[in-house]
Amino acid sequence: MPRPPKFFFDFKRSVESMLRGSRRLSLRHFTDEFDYDEFLEGEGSVCATPRSLALTFAIRFLSTVPPEYAEALSVALVSYLS
Repeated sequence: MPRPPKFFFDFKRSVESMLRGSRRLSLRHFTDEFDYDEFLEGEGSVCATPRSLALTFAIRFLSTVPPEYAEALSVALVSYLS
């Protein structure tokens, strides 16, 4: 399997650091409950551009997670794209 592009790792770092940096949220809970790892291995790994990765992530997660996660993940996406 080819190595993912650098933007993939930047994305992963943005999302995970946002969740780790919050006292109210848990990266472990997000990963276990919402199949974050499956996203990274499946849909996320085939995205060709940073924008497509962010959009695919937003479509998959922002409407399905609790509001406090949606807010934090939205901030992570904006940070990642800026």
